[in-house]
Amino acid sequence: MTFSITYHRSNRANTILPSIFQNSKTQHTEWVTPDGWNARDAKQAFEAQHPGAVVLRCDAIPCEVRV
Repeated sequence: MTFSITYHRSNRANTILPSIFQNSKTQHTEWVTPDGWNARDAKQAFEAQHPGAVVLRCDAIPCEVRV
């Protein structure tokens, strides 16, 4: 599953109070996860892997089925 993630990345990785150190610019990436994950799972995994990042949006990207 792939998700479109929009997030703020902190200027300093502060896992206790990340909102204090937020960069004003939003960042965007695509995050590939194992099959069966939902947006909440992807958001939590992304924030865990990127300390200080705060996910603002996490949307599933539909797969194209080719025949």
